[in-house]
Amino acid sequence: RLYVLDQKEKEIFVFNSNGTLIQSFGSEIDLKKPSSIALFSNGDILVADAANGNVHRWSGDGVYKTLLIKAYISPLSSN
Repeated sequence: RLYVLDQKEKEIFVFNSNGTLIQSFGSEIDLKKPSSIALFSNGDILVADAANGNVHRWSGDGVYKTLLIKAYISPLSSN
């Protein structure tokens, strides 16, 4: 499987080895800028959202499970 984080569509797309889209998820929550992904041995998927510092967890079949980390990233100030 190939996992693609699409920052424009704000979704995660999953393709099989033939390049066929087999699944998409992420639209059910307010992803701003999906930027990193991690896969657990049990199939669970973590996605970091760079725009707000949150980390979300889905099951391997794309069912949203939980918000693992809720962070606030303050805007950079210019000096």
